[in-house]
Amino acid sequence: MSISKKLLALLLVSTFAVSTSLAAGAVTDSNVETGAEQSTQSVEKSTSESSNEIFTAASSSIEFKNAVVMTKVGYSTKLSLASAPANSKLEWKSSNPSVASVDSKGNVTGLSVGTSKITCTASNGQKASCAVSVTTASTGVKLNTNSITWEEGKSGHFKPALSSSVKSVTYKSSNTKVATVDKNGLLKAVAPGTCKITCASATDPSKYDVCTVTVVSKAQIKLADPVLVLNKGITKKAAYTVTGSGNSLAFKWSSSNNSVASVSPTGVITAKGQGNCMITVTASNGATARIAVTVVQPITSIKLSGSEATLELGHKKTVTATVGPSNATSKSLVWSSSNSSVATVNKGVITAVGKGTCTITCKSRYYSNISVSYKVTVKQTVTAVSMESAVKLNENSTKKLAAKAVPNTASNTKLTFKSSDTSVAAVSSDGVITAKSKGSCIITATTTDGSGKSAKCMVTVVRPVTRVTLNAHTISWNVGKKAHFHPTVTPTTASNVNVKYKSSNTKVAKVDSNGLLTAVGAGTCTITCTAADGSGKKDTCKVTVKQPINKITLSGSGSVDEGSSITLKAVVAPSNATNKNVTWSSSDTTVATVSSTGKVTALKEGKVTIKCTAKDGSKVTASKTVTVKAVKATGQKIADYAAQWVGVTPYVWGGTSLYTGADCSGFLCCIYENFGYNLWNYRVDLDMVGYNVSLANAQPGDIVVYPGHVAIYAGNGMVTHALNENVGVLTTPISWGGTVRCVRRVVD
Repeated sequence: MSISKKLLALLLVSTFAVSTSLAAGAVTDSNVETGAEQSTQSVEKSTSESSNEIFTAASSSIEFKNAVVMTKVGYSTKLSLASAPANSKLEWKSSNPSVASVDSKGNVTGLSVGTSKITCTASNGQKASCAVSVTTASTGVKLNTNSITWEEGKSGHFKPALSSSVKSVTYKSSNTKVATVDKNGLLKAVAPGTCKITCASATDPSKYDVCTVTVVSKAQIKLADPVLVLNKGITKKAAYTVTGSGNSLAFKWSSSNNSVASVSPTGVITAKGQGNCMITVTASNGATARIAVTVVQPITSIKLSGSEATLELGHKKTVTATVGPSNATSKSLVWSSSNSSVATVNKGVITAVGKGTCTITCKSRYYSNISVSYKVTVKQTVTAVSMESAVKLNENSTKKLAAKAVPNTASNTKLTFKSSDTSVAAVSSDGVITAKSKGSCIITATTTDGSGKSAKCMVTVVRPVTRVTLNAHTISWNVGKKAHFHPTVTPTTASNVNVKYKSSNTKVAKVDSNGLLTAVGAGTCTITCTAADGSGKKDTCKVTVKQPINKITLSGSGSVDEGSSITLKAVVAPSNATNKNVTWSSSDTTVATVSSTGKVTALKEGKVTIKCTAKDGSKVTASKTVTVKAVKATGQKIADYAAQWVGVTPYVWGGTSLYTGADCSGFLCCIYENFGYNLWNYRVDLDMVGYNVSLANAQPGDIVVYPGHVAIYAGNGMVTHALNENVGVLTTPISWGGTVRCVRRVVD
């Protein structure tokens, strides 16, 4: 059964120093001992004589510090190099292993009297040698031991055996930081390490003996568990480790209160009764350690005041836990929930936080195998019903209500629906409304989880418009005109027979809410009339607005000489008039004519009214009186007037009109008639009018007569005449008409 160390009531850890003395002449070794559950630890020896540094300088060659080395049978010494190649592996070899042996670190041991050559070879091939001389061990001085392992702080005397020739001896330590020795042979272990103690005759140094001294750390006891909490009736063997000396130690165990916990000679602790006590272990070298033991009565059972519960979201429930036995040392419990999003628990108070099922667990804080469970089911009731408050439907249409229980995580979100008047609208079990007839009713959605929550929706059923028809679909108006539309809405029993109007371009025409249409500006737009009930039914009218002419202003001269022409200019207002075209007319075409472009041609002396009329139907006119002045006819004026009809008068055989057509004689008579000369009686005999002049003396306006053809002399050898149907009236060289029969002059 696992036990928490939180129940510790007492912690006592003590360590006692262990001191020992070395009896005169005694030789003892110190080993490291452990408890039954621990393994033996080794003690690493380190002395100046066993250092890993075997040479003092790096070089390309090998050289020994001493060419000859002396030692005795049974003694060892370390060979030292003065130099050796850096980072080289060294190999040692004795030429006479029966006399002296050498190990991989250069330690030479004397085996028998004699000499041997010791060779050291580097991995780069360099080698060096030294001579080793082994002599018989001195018999004049003999120490009682040649090897001692002591704990630091230990002391004792050497008592060497001396021959009759040795009266007194001297002592020397190779490393006083490890061990010291005085003149009386008192050896003191100072610090961990290894050194050599030499005892030699005061008068003959060749008579000596050596003892290797190894100093180890003082033995101490280290407990694995200095603090223990045990259930009553439980046994546990104390685990410990002894560090320091390698000597075997004896251990003694004791309890400060055997009624709480006892301990066997081998360190087995038995928990007997509730309480605290101290278990002490003492080593034979005086080292001690203590274990603070607390014995507790564990919990063996937990009983709850129920096994399961069903809670509504947000509700709480308290569950009581009873711990057995009643005298349990710690009755502390830990509560937990398998799903804290469903329910939480604090000291037995369960709070429902989310829909679902979870398990509440109650267990001992210190005994994980003692626990009990409690099942919790959390149900979430509906807190409200969400649904649109009003709906408008057309007859015979359907709509599914957006009704739902709130929250949507409630355990039961099912709703029922009911209509207050099924003749107006019916509702299905899943909230689909069917509109039946015009009117209003209330649809109620109610929860089925027993919470009694509900919501109401006002349903209005309307009869929609099926058609909208305007009384006009095409209108062409002048700016400023106004009139009302008179639409027809079908059926007349529709719930809402109102309409809305809209113009696609209010700069052309605008329409108000009553259907009053006003022509605003020139252009085209569309007027849309739409049913106001949202049915989408509509009709359109294309409106074309024209800007009429409201004024015409004429400019130009008010007089013209007969036989000449002037052009009148008409300016219409406003400038944005849709149709700016006008027509022209003369009050007396025998006095003057006017062309479609306002060109007035004076025919004879007199007065004439030239009228300009708007062509857009507005009936706007403007007039100007033009006076035609009589002028004395000259040949040049006759020639100039004839030239005005070039390209204008078509050729018509037998024709007598400058406008509709004339032949050569008809054209000539029309020209002269304009100046008051009637030559029509001579049309076929024009060579009889006036008087004859020579061609060399011809002047503009003279009549040039050809065989079967006549022309008007234009001057500079040119004549104007009606030639044929292809070219009409044309000015050409005089030779164009062939041979000239004669030239007749009518006007001087």
